[in-house]
Amino acid sequence: MPKPNHKDDIVRVRHMLDFAHKAVQFNKGRSRADLDSNEMLAMATIHLIELIGEASRTISAELRHRYPEIPWDLISGTRNRLAHGYIDVDLGCCLDNCDQRFATAYCSVKTHLERQRRVTALPGAMPDDNGRVR
Repeated sequence: MPKPNHKDDIVRVRHMLDFAHKAVQFNKGRSRADLDSNEMLAMATIHLIELIGEASRTISAELRHRYPEIPWDLISGTRNRLAHGYIDVDLGCCLDNCDQRFATAYCSVKTHLERQRRVTALPGAMPDDNGRVR
């Protein structure tokens, strides 16, 4: 597998932000009972968390060291726990991720990217590789 470069990091972080935003939006105002009774919502939430972890796993060591306050290993470890411990998935934990942790992590990552002028001031707006907001 080729070593990730700076451009790969930006793409992967953009994906992580997009997936986190979707997970938060899917679960906004939802309860644990909603996840228990709606298999499609539960599976979508689990899958988005796995995708965030998979993208996190391939972030370069350079970016990880630049932003040590972002729990890179915890993010990728959560993915591994969901993918390999699928039989024991705690939906309450998944919902907590969407309610609290993702919102906090999203703001933290977005703030760091804004400092690098990789994101516009518009909430949730992400530039493409040419700097255009999509």
